[in-house]
Amino acid sequence: MAIADIKKVQTFINVAAQAAQDLDAIATKLEHLRTLWTSHNIDPTGTALDGNVAAVSTWIDAVRAVADSAVPNGLVQHIVPSHRSMAFGQVV
Repeated sequence: MAIADIKKVQTFINVAAQAAQDLDAIATKLEHLRTLWTSHNIDPTGTALDGNVAAVSTWIDAVRAVADSAVPNGLVQHIVPSHRSMAFGQVV
């Protein structure tokens, strides 16, 4: 594989891995918000959450499942911090 291709692959890995880390942080934030919601026993009647609390909770579980899956975690394990992630001509 040409050096330029290797650099593009590493750029992709680094940028995708950063997105995976961001997704993990988002999942953590959503789980925390759900915990706060539950602990305050809020009544959603008459709001956009009326009848949708279970669906939102299921969605939060799905975000966590994606964040914890093998693909993003595999990408994170292959980050090269010294790589500038500019192989596509710009920082993506």
